[in-house]
Amino acid sequence: MKNLTEIQNEMFQKEDILIQMADVFGALASDCRLEIIYLLLRVDSLGSGEIGRLTNCSPSQVSQYLSKMYDAGIVKKSRTWREVQYSLNESDPFVQGIVSILSAFMK
Repeated sequence: MKNLTEIQNEMFQKEDILIQMADVFGALASDCRLEIIYLLLRVDSLGSGEIGRLTNCSPSQVSQYLSKMYDAGIVKKSRTWREVQYSLNESDPFVQGIVSILSAFMK
């Protein structure tokens, strides 16, 4: 069994990963954000207006939350000639884990 000093050293070595994980969990910390994730699990991509229409979130909440989720690497965006389309960033390992967990509970 490792002593506490060894565990502390390991934790400090993984600090960047822990900070990144905290950003991801923080970006998911509301029912509205999870509604957005739920929608994006079901479709390839959606514009922010459509996301706002389909959720119980105000347009300003949708915009703010998509920005936070983009910064955390949860969603990616692509611009069409008219609007920005959002989709899950399924290439990110943290997002893959989140998608796996949410998919299991939302069947």
